[in-house]
Amino acid sequence: IDAAGIVPAVRRANDAGALVFSIDDSPVGGEVTATVRADNVNAGIQGAEEMIRRLEGDACWSDSSCIVLELQGGLNSPNGLDRSNGFADTMAAMAPEVNLIQRPTEWTADMAADAAQNVITQNPSLDGIFMASELMATAVNAQLNRANLGASVGEDGSVIRVAIDGTPQGLELIRQGALDATVSQPLNSYATKIAELITLVKGGGAIELGEFDDGRVIETPVGPQYQLNATLVTIDNVDSDQLWGNLIGK
Repeated sequence: IDAAGIVPAVRRANDAGALVFSIDDSPVGGEVTATVRADNVNAGIQGAEEMIRRLEGDACWSDSSCIVLELQGGLNSPNGLDRSNGFADTMAAMAPEVNLIQRPTEWTADMAADAAQNVITQNPSLDGIFMASELMATAVNAQLNRANLGASVGEDGSVIRVAIDGTPQGLELIRQGALDATVSQPLNSYATKIAELITLVKGGGAIELGEFDDGRVIETPVGPQYQLNATLVTIDNVDSDQLWGNLIGK
């Protein structure tokens, strides 16, 4: 919740010889045995790749006139910055002729709605919207409907909508044709991976850097960080029992 505020407690734990593990974000100081979070850069990359794949089927692609709005999360947070960098850098590398418009939202639906309304007014031929979080999707869809751009996925005139999170609400929007795709965070793997790493370290093992089947481990100033792979979700796999959004209440 507060990467700076937790530092004194982390340092007290370090002094006492207690191992410190963190989920979703790392403290900005002290020593952490391991942090487990999603690979948010890769989540943004997957979002961009899916956006491009769908744009390639639109008329705008052939005449290089595609316009995409990126609704960013909080750029003062690692997750928001990583998702934006992954998405924007991939768009620039793979689709440099796409006009990418970026707007900050600070993770709020109200700011996302305002940004979407303004951009739609100025660009009524908008082709795609990438949302750093599904919490913006309902408000953004309301703006599209208000501008008569709310066609369902696959229908003529549909604005491509791609997001990140994999919440039950986001999965339902995909089923309803109100969201093309989302990138599901591996939330159900956070605690199990932490437990696995605790067992490893307490048993005398070491956390190795590098690429693994379920993600990668990188070094950070406070300790190793295990970044778990996210999963692209479309109508084809939205009902999978491997998605955390389908496990709620079961």
